[in-house]
Amino acid sequence: MPRGQGKEVFDIAKSLNGTNLAQFEAMGSEELIDLVLIHVSNKQVEKLLEKIEDIPKVHIILLPTIVNSCIY
Repeated sequence: MPRGQGKEVFDIAKSLNGTNLAQFEAMGSEELIDLVLIHVSNKQVEKLLEKIEDIPKVHIILLPTIVNSCIY
């Protein structure tokens, strides 16, 4: 997702009681992007994915202990 739009994912994670939240600017292959790192409980992962699946250019990386969302 282009720079400046990561706040939406950050706010969604926050609404699902996400912890260890971080959002920062990063460089994508062609442009600046927002990188959002979040941790949600296993019970909230499906809700999180449902809420962010329609966001344009969102890339999601699931790790065994955390969900990282790289937005570009």
